[in-house]
Amino acid sequence: LKSTIIEMEGTVVRGDRGLIQVRADITSTTKTVSTKEIENMAGVRTYQDVVAGQSGAVETAGGGSGYTSGIHIRGGRSNEIAYFVDGLSTQDQVTGTSGANINNNAIQEVMVITGGFNAEYGSAMSGVVNVVTKSGSAKLEGMMRVRTDAVFPEENQLFNGYNDLEANLGGPIYKLTDFKFFLSGEIYRRQYSDEWLALPHTEREFYSGQAKLTMDKRMFKASVGGFLSRTQSGTFDGGYDAKGSMGSARY
Repeated sequence: LKSTIIEMEGTVVRGDRGLIQVRADITSTTKTVSTKEIENMAGVRTYQDVVAGQSGAVETAGGGSGYTSGIHIRGGRSNEIAYFVDGLSTQDQVTGTSGANINNNAIQEVMVITGGFNAEYGSAMSGVVNVVTKSGSAKLEGMMRVRTDAVFPEENQLFNGYNDLEANLGGPIYKLTDFKFFLSGEIYRRQYSDEWLALPHTEREFYSGQAKLTMDKRMFKASVGGFLSRTQSGTFDGGYDAKGSMGSARY
């Protein structure tokens, strides 16, 4: 017998992952929200907003609710949730809440795990949130988006001075097809204006940036990256003293 080559058409096998993964042998429930779904969500500015919109999760402002302000999963406190970005813990060791903000255009998916956890999540009591950032695609591509309310008359502006700039760029590194990069950033600023109270010092500023370099070969894949973010805001405490004067502002 002589060996020979037989050419055949390729077979493509595809599988779709459901939004909620539940099996009889799994003690926890995993919900995955992709970047396309995040873009279609109304009123979502951060991945924390995505988490708060999932079943079993609620966001409170504290006060009369009996809970501290923040996100609560399955009735747990806000400091009982473990937060990760690309598998790296970002939980604030003082408050127990999320210690990092990632701009939405850098997010590939957000995974929310509730219920029983593996031993690797020893610090979690009520939920686990893992944010997976994007990697560069096979071709060079980018995006820029600007949001502002300056195009409307001042009397129709909900936020006086609302400006948001997002941009990202990713793809292969020249001829090194095994190496891909992804860069993203966001600058956001708004000034709340109330025609009845005219509250001062209620502006909010947010800056963030993210970079990721990925080497992807057939049998080996490695990534190195980093991110930074800064949020600055002012608050106004309203109240009347015996003389009738109102409030104080602080940063």
